[in-house]
Amino acid sequence: MNSLNSLGLKVAGLTLGALLIVFGAYWGIRAAFFGPAEPAKVAQETAPAPLADTDGDGVSDLDEIERGTNPTVAGAGDDNVLPTGDEVGADGQVAGAQTYTRRYLATLPADASREDILDQARLEAFVAVNKGELLPTLPDGTVKTTTDAGAAAIATYLDTISSTHNKQLHPITNEDIEAGFTAQLQLNRDPLNTIVTQLEQNVKVLKTIPAPAETAVLHAKLIAATQALHANVVTVRDMDQDFVGGLIATQNIDDLGQVFQEIATSVKELETKYGLE
Repeated sequence: MNSLNSLGLKVAGLTLGALLIVFGAYWGIRAAFFGPAEPAKVAQETAPAPLADTDGDGVSDLDEIERGTNPTVAGAGDDNVLPTGDEVGADGQVAGAQTYTRRYLATLPADASREDILDQARLEAFVAVNKGELLPTLPDGTVKTTTDAGAAAIATYLDTISSTHNKQLHPITNEDIEAGFTAQLQLNRDPLNTIVTQLEQNVKVLKTIPAPAETAVLHAKLIAATQALHANVVTVRDMDQDFVGGLIATQNIDDLGQVFQEIATSVKELETKYGLE
């Protein structure tokens, strides 16, 4: 039964690698502007990176910050000041803020320097505070349960949620996601687009699988985790529209590793209980 880990439970192996790839690309670019570095190394590490363009005007957020223009206002009407220091309401939100990049800038002092804006510790702190709920709340009735019980029912269920046995499911691992993100940095969206499509398919298939009552909680967690993984991979793929949002999504993907590990542990316990190992 261990082959069911190919469903995606190996995402548990995803440590800080993906987040460090993001920061590594970003801070490599930062070094090109703010500090000495080997020219060849900077060019190799940063030239392919698709930078965020929050306002969609064809100029990356970083370039706009460097110019002193507003990365949230498109075109010739750019404000020649960065939108930092906006009023934060009692609900903790910034009026009109549509992206996490915009929200991040609004949390900074009105006279924030470019060094302050690009401070890694500030960004990491913002990511930590703004991650939100990791798993979505599933609507009632999402998990289809059966009255089947016992070893045979559990064995059938475990086989059905395994991509090795159920060919409708796509195996997605941490290596796949990291490779897809690396390709994204090289301006190739195809691998992440494929993963997004496969995860969407996995969510749909998992929602159709009947789960014995004993596995209902496990199955709900599996659906929610796969759904969250899908949503966050989409955000990482589209991080050129919201760079800081992409950082948050990358951290969420890292955190989902623990959730998938918990799922794997629950599966192992079922296998042990019913002698299915």
